[in-house]
Amino acid sequence: MITNGTFDNNRNSWNFYVCNSSLISWSTSVIGGMFVNNITKTTGTDWHFGFQESGLSMKKGKYKLTFDAYAGQQKTLLITVSKNYSDWGEIVRKNLVIGTMKKSYELFLDMPRDDENVRLYFGTGQFTGKFYIDNISLLKMAENPPTQIKENVENASRFKVYPNPANGTFTIQLSNNTVIKDAILQLYSISGREMYKTFLANTKTEINPGNIGPGLYVVKVNSGYNNFGCSSYINTSLKTMLNN
Repeated sequence: MITNGTFDNNRNSWNFYVCNSSLISWSTSVIGGMFVNNITKTTGTDWHFGFQESGLSMKKGKYKLTFDAYAGQQKTLLITVSKNYSDWGEIVRKNLVIGTMKKSYELFLDMPRDDENVRLYFGTGQFTGKFYIDNISLLKMAENPPTQIKENVENASRFKVYPNPANGTFTIQLSNNTVIKDAILQLYSISGREMYKTFLANTKTEINPGNIGPGLYVVKVNSGYNNFGCSSYINTSLKTMLNN
């Protein structure tokens, strides 16, 4: 949901809030792909100074916020979802301690109601020195994920995917009478985009597709082999759910 969370377009789409410009001094830059906020003067109050992306539309529900960050000094970062209109009040509030070593952070925001015009605010008023942040992502979680995705009977006789739903990783089990040669597993999003691809060397393999996010995916296995001049192929698909 974030327009420029990787800061590939410098600080475009992000703007600043300053409670009192006579009490706060700062400069910004993008170094090594990370957004750097160098704060030389501050009030010490978290909400008095920060940066935000405005004009977001958020429905009632749970959201996952992730980002990479570190700072010159360990301090507490304020994160809010706030109104983008008068009285500018916060709807969701979180506090997170940011350390001096680069780390990936993850937290969940519970939006209590629909709002078509909000802002995601990072309050850095407690920080002095340099504050680094990158890869900001805001993702709405599935409201009622199914507890089990039903497998096609024909496909289930050729390979199994478990657990299903899966939490990041899953195991694929090909049938015992399958001869593996140049077997390829591909993972597709429901829109048809290939998200992950790997070769299978064994009939049972644990798959770790990396950080592709929760959702409904299609597992496709293509296995071909030659036996006494004959050629046979398995080319089947199976749906699976990946959760966090």
